[in-house]
Amino acid sequence: MGLIAGACGGAPTDDDGEPLAATVDAREGDTFRLPVGGMARVGRDGLLIAFRGVSTESRCPTDVTCVWEGDAAVRLNVTVGRMAWRPIDLHTGIDPRSIEFQGHTIRLVSLEPSPTSDEPIDPARYVATLRVD
Repeated sequence: MGLIAGACGGAPTDDDGEPLAATVDAREGDTFRLPVGGMARVGRDGLLIAFRGVSTESRCPTDVTCVWEGDAAVRLNVTVGRMAWRPIDLHTGIDPRSIEFQGHTIRLVSLEPSPTSDEPIDPARYVATLRVD
């Protein structure tokens, strides 16, 4: 399920060996949107962030009154340079909402779309907004 880096240090590949292309290029301090299946290259030291999907979704639907906002867990894979990919989960409603990784703070700012009570979210429609400092 995770991503792997090529043994010869080439471009990162997915589980099927297909090369991954960055869908977003960002600088540290930028806030950027990343769709499911997308990858961001951040800064000059080779930080790559791949959005693999949402592993849990229990956020309160926007058309319902809840006593708790709920939570969604965003599954990311991260790497720098030739390091192995590391899976991390960041959350919308509980900790951790951010993580320190190789001198970078990766923060989940938001997750779209918001749930509604009458229609489940198609997993391919998720977009995570992230910030790296």
